[in-house]
Amino acid sequence: MSESHDKLATPLWNYALQVYAQTSARGWMQVLKQDYGIDGNLLISAAYVAQWQRCLDPVDVDALAASRTFFQAYHDKLQALHERKAVVGHPDWQSTWQDLLLKAELQAEQVQLAHLYELLRSRPLRFMAWSQALAHNLTLCAGVAGADERAGNHLQGLIAALQKLPPAGAGG
Repeated sequence: MSESHDKLATPLWNYALQVYAQTSARGWMQVLKQDYGIDGNLLISAAYVAQWQRCLDPVDVDALAASRTFFQAYHDKLQALHERKAVVGHPDWQSTWQDLLLKAELQAEQVQLAHLYELLRSRPLRFMAWSQALAHNLTLCAGVAGADERAGNHLQGLIAALQKLPPAGAGG
């Protein structure tokens, strides 16, 4: 199992861990996902590309977003299981049930990010300065996800939080 885990440990996964380690970024992403239905992994992928001073165009975002349907089915099933209680019985079953589901959710996230990483690697992306690319990419992803102007303040909060992470080219 650790061998398959190692194969999924892409630079995008490592960046995602940095993002989720930052409390403010994690909070903004949670709001954008819960209130506006924007896939956090899509936002992380867009921010990752900006780290390399590359910008996405609508065709790129469409290609990345197309994979969401496939992965959303797994996320929905895991979420449904997460909301159910374990079979009543041994006192440790509930905590074991929750631990196993959390691990499965984390692995599903890692698989999706590995897939998005491979898609990004195969696309020719245009150069754009880091902070501009970050705002451009995240705004484009939010728009493709159908977020309206109400998401704007939350998106700006996420952009500000992500700007606190050092760009990849700055020794980070």
